[in-house]
Amino acid sequence: MTAIAAQAAAAIDNAALFEASQREIADRQKAEAHQKLLIQELNHRVKNMLATVQSIARRTLRGRAEEAAMRSFQERLHALSHSHSLIMRQNWQAVDLKDLAHTALAPFLGEAKGEARARLDGPPVCLEPKVALALGMGFHELVANAARHGALRGDTGYIDLCWRTMEDGTLHISWTEKDGPPVEAFDASGFGSYLLRYGLAHELGGDVQMRADRSGVSWDIFVPEHGQLQ
Repeated sequence: MTAIAAQAAAAIDNAALFEASQREIADRQKAEAHQKLLIQELNHRVKNMLATVQSIARRTLRGRAEEAAMRSFQERLHALSHSHSLIMRQNWQAVDLKDLAHTALAPFLGEAKGEARARLDGPPVCLEPKVALALGMGFHELVANAARHGALRGDTGYIDLCWRTMEDGTLHISWTEKDGPPVEAFDASGFGSYLLRYGLAHELGGDVQMRADRSGVSWDIFVPEHGQLQ
């Protein structure tokens, strides 16, 4: 009788544990579904907000701003939207650095000549969404400047974009423009340069350095280890 009672007690305990585990699984699935719904709603609202900002700017500045200035503003909004879409596809988790660079450079390079005009090299690196969003905007400013004033302005110039992790865990991203038309002058006071040297550095919590001579422009971006995901 004692053995039977012990077996019955064990069976009851196992049943209770099984029921508790099933409730835990159901609660977790419910929480994950709710989180997914919130992310979808957030993505929808962000996209609507960007579209609204673009519409307001277009109507407000129509006839009051230079066409080039308006085009630059719209391109920046598009770059922000493209980076956001990439992050959204990753459910606001890790974003691959190479995918981020391709997304930012594609509008200026096109499918046919992309690999010839931009050479990307580096190990797999995953970035936090906040860092990815800031870097996406930074890459946009760099490639837009290269297309208008730098290596991509001619037919033979190209971009070397490479990255490596330093001994202290800092991610070093190097952007170098090569074989383009001679650089006569570089305006370091423009909005794009300001955004890169101060805005991007602040968002990354790191450092951004620029070098320019007649052979081309180079940028070094340093991302602290805490901005990366292992």
